[in-house]
Amino acid sequence: MNDNVLMISIPKGPFVFSESPTTIDLIHDFEIDSFLTTNERFGKFIESGGYSNSTFWSEEGWQWKEKSGVTQPDFWEDVRWNGPELPVVGVNWYEAQAFAKWDGKRLPNEIEWEKTARGTDWQAYPWGNEFE
Repeated sequence: MNDNVLMISIPKGPFVFSESPTTIDLIHDFEIDSFLTTNERFGKFIESGGYSNSTFWSEEGWQWKEKSGVTQPDFWEDVRWNGPELPVVGVNWYEAQAFAKWDGKRLPNEIEWEKTARGTDWQAYPWGNEFE
């Protein structure tokens, strides 16, 4: 379903991982969306039957969804959070995972996420060491 969302290439190679100065080597390149998922994009997942098609869900995720009876994210009907261009909120790991699979992608693992967010120069935040 990918709507040609701009992807950022993250190169393989060393970076400092976690709070301790441990350098690890990411052995593969990968891509990650450059923008948050909007309500409009997530709505396409819902409208196409994403919550009723087990194909997109992990086994654990499908069990959670069936047990909880969830058919949309928390706050989906809340006007404070549901503008089409606002980022989707109230989505848990299972829902994010199902959306990503539906969109032809996957969620990054912990190491990939940290390299994306922190970069290669061991800063506390992508923009530096001071919180803004």
